[in-house]
Amino acid sequence: MMAQFNSYIDNIDTDFWRDLCMSRGELRHYDKGNEFLTAGTVGRYIGYIKSGVLKYVCYSSDGTPHVVGLEFAGHFVCDFPGSLYRKKSRC
Repeated sequence: MMAQFNSYIDNIDTDFWRDLCMSRGELRHYDKGNEFLTAGTVGRYIGYIKSGVLKYVCYSSDGTPHVVGLEFAGHFVCDFPGSLYRKKSRC
């Protein structure tokens, strides 16, 4: 079952995107509690986590936060569906 989770990543040339982020991107530091993308806005960026951890937090209709994922150093962060379809982020 886990092999099917995010299986799209196997079809993406992650070396290309990592190299692009590292060579043309802007290095930013986020302190604990800072947001990469705010829920309710449309994502415009892709990030590569050089060090540290990022957690994905989604909010239920009553505003309760729920941690729905973690990304670690060496991984990418982006609201793929929202960025592709220009929809507001839910996380």
